[in-house]
Amino acid sequence: MRNTLLSIVLLWFYLPVWGNHYYVSQLTGNDQSAGTSKNTAFKTIQRAADIVMPGDVVHVLNGVYTNACAQCDVVNITRSGTPAAWITFINEVGQTPVIQFNGWNGFKLGDGAAYIVISGFEIIGNNANVALNDALNQPGSCANPGGSSNPLYNGSGISSDGRNATNKPHHLLFEYNTIHDCGGAGISAIQSDYITVNSNLVYNNSWYTIYGTSGISFWQLWNSDGTNTTHNFVQGNRCFGNRLYVPWIGLCQITDGNGIIIDDSRNTQNGSTLGAYTAGTEIANNLVWNNGGSGIHTYESEHVAIFNNTAYHNSQSSEIDNGEIFANSSNDVLIYNNILWAADLNKINSNYNNTNLSYDYNLHWGGTSASLTGPHTIFADPLMINPGLSLTADFELKPLSPAVDAGDNSYDLGFDIRQYPRPYGPTVDMGAYEYINFMPIEKLQPASMPVWVYPHPISSQFEIGAVYPWDHAVLQNVLGQKVAVFTPGEGLSLAELSPGIYALSVFRDKQTPPIVVRVRKE
Repeated sequence: MRNTLLSIVLLWFYLPVWGNHYYVSQLTGNDQSAGTSKNTAFKTIQRAADIVMPGDVVHVLNGVYTNACAQCDVVNITRSGTPAAWITFINEVGQTPVIQFNGWNGFKLGDGAAYIVISGFEIIGNNANVALNDALNQPGSCANPGGSSNPLYNGSGISSDGRNATNKPHHLLFEYNTIHDCGGAGISAIQSDYITVNSNLVYNNSWYTIYGTSGISFWQLWNSDGTNTTHNFVQGNRCFGNRLYVPWIGLCQITDGNGIIIDDSRNTQNGSTLGAYTAGTEIANNLVWNNGGSGIHTYESEHVAIFNNTAYHNSQSSEIDNGEIFANSSNDVLIYNNILWAADLNKINSNYNNTNLSYDYNLHWGGTSASLTGPHTIFADPLMINPGLSLTADFELKPLSPAVDAGDNSYDLGFDIRQYPRPYGPTVDMGAYEYINFMPIEKLQPASMPVWVYPHPISSQFEIGAVYPWDHAVLQNVLGQKVAVFTPGEGLSLAELSPGIYALSVFRDKQTPPIVVRVRKE
């Protein structure tokens, strides 16, 4: 396993302040309008998606956005930004637009989509309108093999799909979304590259599909540039209640419904000619609980680092008992600093046909057995505040938890699931949560990143730091308007600042372009 570092992609992402700003309002908009202000907003997100250029930002106001036809996606994106000018689809400050669909996808990113951000949406699938018996007998199912598959049972919340694409999707960021009750996957990336899935709540998906999906799924990752660095990050997500109730058509069995899965990065399935994926994927600081399959799973994949996750009572489907975190037929996989708490009658983990699998510094509790342990494995109650099978369970650590200061610092230089800095003490804690015994932290030492912002998401005030001298920083809102300017050593009070996304430009000197980081006030 390459000694990769957890990269906080949020701090690298350039929030464009030079492109066009478009507005969409399902309640008051008109697709014949200019779309350049709230008063001239478009009515559909698709209207904006059809015209955006590099650097543009699409602000989506409150409303319920639906698919225009039975087979349609709510939003189909085929435009591309550039490395320095991403295209952003984002909730308007203080608002939560809803994507509600019974078609194939809420957001679909297909041929030509690149350098795209989707942030701040609630995406709701069609589960509430489906009866299990109908799903079991849907067209194309094992019980009813004839006919074409129906999106009513199989739609996904956000889907990036490079199959049959001339220009496969790459450089995509999905963050701060709530995605639930989709018959298919919550978030799916197929034959795509450079995917970051950050700080999403993904729950109750994959119930009725015939395609064996999961909450967050990467299948057949694609080498867009041939490099072997870490390209993909799944970090800070909460995955709950994703499971299969319908056998998938490949084996006519219940086999998936995982919280998070990296599947077939070797590209050996379904006649793929892409060749084995050579880049890395990191899965870190996620909370996965009460899913039907494993909490986190790799299958026929390589170069995956899984660390500082909390997995609790997964493998809820009676047909599945592979454990909380599970590598299967994979190579070059690292599993460190995790908490695995299995239900009493289930396995803690499994180990099938793997090579170069590194497993250590994990905490085990509950369950019947563990196929993998390490010299630093801890067998003890992790002492969480209020663990459970509900969506509101609390998995933060108590002060005397054996997971505190028990991890390995080699594999975590980032932030926990709440985006608090890690490690807080001398050694990183196991699991997704870093135990912090008081707030706020007065000072932080700069990490090995160009810029850090604390806390993240920012609340009433924040501090910035850097590994090089800087003379001032400018905070701008999404319209490019200057909110504040401050100099090294200053904290900035945000008590009067509205919640939302801001661009923080840090200037080193007059000759060097600023580094732009993206911060969010809740």
